[in-house]
Amino acid sequence: MINRPRRNRLTPGVRGLIRETDIQPQDLVWPTFVQEGNNQRTPIVSMPGVSRLSIDQLVVDSNKAFELGVPAVALFPAIEDSLKNSEGKESLNSNGLLQRAVKKLKKEIASLSSAQLRNYLKDGSLMIGDIKIEEGSYRGQDMSGRIFPILKDYQKFTGGKDGGFVTVDCSEFDGFEGLDKARVNVAEIGKLTIVPEGQYIIHRDELKKDTKKKVEEPNETDEQAIERIGNRFAILDEMAEAVATSKVRAIIVSGPPGIGKSYGVEKALEKQNMFTDIAGEKRKFEMVKGAMSAIGLYKKLYEFKDKGCVCCFDDCDAILYDDLALNLLKAALDTTPKRSLHWNTESRTLQAEGMPNSFEFSGGVIFITNIKFDNVKSKKLQDHLAALQSRCHYLDLTIDSMRDRMLRIRQICGIGMLKKYNMPKAVEEDLINFIYDNKHKLREISLRMVLKIADLWKMSPDKYKELAEQTCMKPEREMYDLRTGARL
Repeated sequence: MINRPRRNRLTPGVRGLIRETDIQPQDLVWPTFVQEGNNQRTPIVSMPGVSRLSIDQLVVDSNKAFELGVPAVALFPAIEDSLKNSEGKESLNSNGLLQRAVKKLKKEIASLSSAQLRNYLKDGSLMIGDIKIEEGSYRGQDMSGRIFPILKDYQKFTGGKDGGFVTVDCSEFDGFEGLDKARVNVAEIGKLTIVPEGQYIIHRDELKKDTKKKVEEPNETDEQAIERIGNRFAILDEMAEAVATSKVRAIIVSGPPGIGKSYGVEKALEKQNMFTDIAGEKRKFEMVKGAMSAIGLYKKLYEFKDKGCVCCFDDCDAILYDDLALNLLKAALDTTPKRSLHWNTESRTLQAEGMPNSFEFSGGVIFITNIKFDNVKSKKLQDHLAALQSRCHYLDLTIDSMRDRMLRIRQICGIGMLKKYNMPKAVEEDLINFIYDNKHKLREISLRMVLKIADLWKMSPDKYKELAEQTCMKPEREMYDLRTGARL
């Protein structure tokens, strides 16, 4: 029987050192043999199936290796005998066989320049930075078939997670209002293709045309629109209060970033905790932000397990992709009279902190996310989200149009979001008008952007607009040849 002491499993570093051998393509280095000439492949008699390659053929085969996931090649040059000597002077020749081979590989196989993408350049035409997502997603929404200007090459996820992402310019598309760029998830580099010049423009205009057909601006005044938006967020206040007073078990709040979801929930919870704060007692709620592991979720739910307590998870979307964490959350939101949570494996963390392996959860949960549940394309994630929705109330606060975003900003500023700046009313209005006049230039249209520009006003009241133009606005889009790096 194999003995696996737990001391050898304490940290990722130690686990990496002692884990079982698992050979993957990314662990390999491909040895290659290089010779002079063009379009040359000379079989090596002593190594059946292996050939010496001229530099042009080396690029072809290296691209294939790169596409299969092999990240590196080892070069063995066939140097002419006349160039060999005891001092190895040929190694210092900047135009030597090995040096030319390295330069060519670096030029032809730079990150995104895989074999698949390089084939587009065989006729010598320029490759511009527009890319088609053959298969991919962004925040649970299917991006397959979409075309974007590329900002950063394909990068693999860290931490052993499969797949990777490509960073694209999304500023001209509906559905990304207020965003300058987005990281689109793709399973592999083969799910990306370079598109011919002009195809992005056609694609963008067609999408905008379709959107105009489907979505008509409501025939209402700004005052009516503000009232409509205000009523939706008033429901958020009521639901947050209901969770805090144990009238409702849990709610999920979804919507784009920067529209005041977290602000509204936190204000409502603070209102309910006013007397607790005056009495100097432990607060009955906490806004939990960022990444969270399953064991972290278990501990946090235990801390706020009592009736009248609320655990609010703000942008903790990693929970939705962790089966263990998701099952814990489902148990906490269960509709049964008793909600029992169990940690069924041995945990030194729980033992050290004196926490039980099971407990009854009677508190409330508010889950705030940017994911629009109805637009998720992943079948697995759909099933998980459906299970969560069935256990609690779901409030979708999506704001689709730029007009509604600006009106929401006016509304929330009008109820005191900028109060801490002691800003004159005329200046506040001027600031909001500045945002409206530059809405297509700013990196995002959100409440965070309002606060950024307000900080600049506080720093320099006379120059805040000039500072905002330099720090908060998108640069003019520039196009580059991905092959040469030259500006187009």
